[in-house]
Formats: sequence, structure tokens, C-alpha cells
Amino acid sequence: MSAKHVQVSATASPPGGEPVLASGTYTPTLGGVSSNVASSSAFVCQWMRVGDVVSVSGMVGVDPTLAATTTRLGISLPVASNFTAAQQCAGTLSGGAGAASGAIYGEPTLNIAELDVSPVTAANAFYFFTFTYQIL
Repeated sequence: MSAKHVQVSATASPPGGEPVLASGTYTPTLGGVSSNVASSSAFVCQWMRVGDVVSVSGMVGVDPTLAATTTRLGISLPVASNFTAAQQCAGTLSGGAGAASGAIYGEPTLNIAELDVSPVTAANAFYFFTFTYQIL
């Protein structure tokens, strides 16, 4: 079986004029939604857009107030969206060996991604994440 290739033009634009293909880096703003967070740190993240879908990956630092307690933190988006439901943004995060893992979903009121994890300890931890969302 031979591989099939698809060629996509990087200069094509949908009706709104935004590029179909784009990528870059950004440092997200953290907050908006915050629960059980004493402090947080943002790092440069990377993103790529294909049509009306954006994928993001990166790392954040979270210092929770309490261990084993639901911890939520908002993460700004590199390309704006107007979520109407949480599932229009979805992803996962991991704190590495022995640390907690969690979920990322859309926060429709603020149009941000929301990190949701129950940390193993109350110590500051770095979480690596990926999430994908629709531009609406």
C-alpha cells in the first residue's frame, strides 16, 4: 500500500480572512479561574492552527494551597474563541513521575482553557499539558 499525500496551501484563507495554517509561541495569562492556587507560573508555550482548530502544548507551574484537593487554573488561548460548551476545548496534563495528572477543558464564561488537577502534595509542581480547541 502506498502512502497518500495531501498538499495544503499555507496562503489559503477562509471567508473571514484568517490564515488556514499558522503557528507560533505565546506566554499564556494564568487566572480568571483559580481554586486552591497559592501562586502560578506561566512559561512560553507553542501552538499551531489548522483551519478552525488550534492545538497548544506547554508547561505551567502551580503551587497549590492544599494537597489532594481539586485545583483549577485558567489558561489564556493563543487564538481567541467563544466557547459555548466545555467540550469545545479538551486536553490532558501530567506532573511527571509520581505526580498527579489531570484534565483541561473549555471555560465558556471566560473563553479560556481550564486546568483541573488534584495535586499529590502541596508543593509547587510543574505540569506539562496539551489541549486542542475549536475557534468559534
